[in-house]
Amino acid sequence: MAGFSSSGDDVIERTIDVSPEPSISSESESIEKFELQRCAEWMKDRNLSKVCLQFPDNLLHSSVQIALWLEKQTGNKVYILGDTSYGSCCVDEVASEHVNSDGIIHFGHACLSPTSRLPVLYVFPKAALDVEKCAQVIKAHLETSKDQTTLILFDIQYHHCKEPVKDRLSDFENLVFAELLDGSVSDTTCSSGCQMSTCKDHTIKKLGRTYCIDGEPDQIIFIGPHEAQTLYNHSILFSGPTYYYSDGTLKDVSFNRSIQRRYYLMERLKDAKSVGILVATLGVDGYLKAVDRIRALAKRRQKKCYVISVGKPNAAKLSNFPEIDVYVMISCPEAVLESEKDFLQPVLSLAEAELALNETRAFTYKLSKDFRDFIPGGECFEPLPSGTLENEEPDVSLLSNKIRCVTTESKAEETSSEQSLQTRANMSVNVVSSHLSNRTWQGLDPAIGQTEVVKAVTGRSGIASGYSNEQNSSEATGESSNTS
Repeated sequence: MAGFSSSGDDVIERTIDVSPEPSISSESESIEKFELQRCAEWMKDRNLSKVCLQFPDNLLHSSVQIALWLEKQTGNKVYILGDTSYGSCCVDEVASEHVNSDGIIHFGHACLSPTSRLPVLYVFPKAALDVEKCAQVIKAHLETSKDQTTLILFDIQYHHCKEPVKDRLSDFENLVFAELLDGSVSDTTCSSGCQMSTCKDHTIKKLGRTYCIDGEPDQIIFIGPHEAQTLYNHSILFSGPTYYYSDGTLKDVSFNRSIQRRYYLMERLKDAKSVGILVATLGVDGYLKAVDRIRALAKRRQKKCYVISVGKPNAAKLSNFPEIDVYVMISCPEAVLESEKDFLQPVLSLAEAELALNETRAFTYKLSKDFRDFIPGGECFEPLPSGTLENEEPDVSLLSNKIRCVTTESKAEETSSEQSLQTRANMSVNVVSSHLSNRTWQGLDPAIGQTEVVKAVTGRSGIASGYSNEQNSSEATGESSNTS
């Protein structure tokens, strides 16, 4: 099982490449930074008796101090979750079930994916931001695009600066400020057309953000680092330009290479004969429906399907399944594979699988990284056609230059009845057997029917350092050497 799961030694000996938060000297600083008073009130208001505190690696050094303070204030037991099952941005409901927890307090960066079992309280990091400089730079950019609708997003660590920045940009009417979709009740208006004061709900909820907008924005301004996955996820949702503010400058972003790679991944999936459904979350609501959706897409294209769940995916774990041609990963929108270049097989998202295998869906540059948008009830869901693919014309693979043709079961039956000399077994492809025949070593040969049947006899006895038959041979060798 070592090839499919990480051992305890790996967790202890692992080198963590993070920038730890500065240690807090006083209790008052800890209470203010981690909003511990709000955490204690949340536990008391909900009558929670077993609460898990989930920390990312860079905050583990403060976990004990926080846990002791909350236990003292509430009189209840709390548990610390460190090494999460999948990603630290996701709420780890699986680990909390080991202690029958009735609530989770999540510290640090979060993807804000909806959970299905337990109530969750988020405590976000608060990084410093020069509000005056930020507003000044954005103002200079908006002067050239006053008539355009601009969606302004904040990285979670800078979201506490949203209101000061919003006040300094109040002269511009076509601004939409996204709110965090963290489960808390917020009456904040996000735009001039927002009806939050009357309907108590924003119209659009995407990727952990909520806001009111008619249509789609003309441009996006993201306040946060360029490498943030939140920036990429929102930039591919809309067709307009995207800018990010970092280190006092506003720069545009381009993801042309990611679009090219998307084409490549789609071709790999079309060529594949076997598909692995890589389950990289057990807490995000709707992941089982996503598994069923991928199965339906693969079955329609006559592709073998295997469901794989190995915790945090890495190249070593997935290399145990060479029979699988490609993986379709079900995870939170901000999940990123480490050392993806080391993987033997490409890993796709459900959105890319939809573009590759669903013939009713036209290719688009606008794509959602949230798999919940493609399951029944999702915004981008399109049901599969009821007919078969027997009338679909074959196409040519752009990678292998070979013709791709899907043979359905009904078409195979017609061919079998018209050509009696052709057996049905020749129409189906056994993916595992074809991979096995191409291997240089195919395992131990059982030699069934080739071994003579004999009665049970006494086997060798002893220990590994010297069995009984080995001791006799060594004694005989010693006597012969002494005689000589």
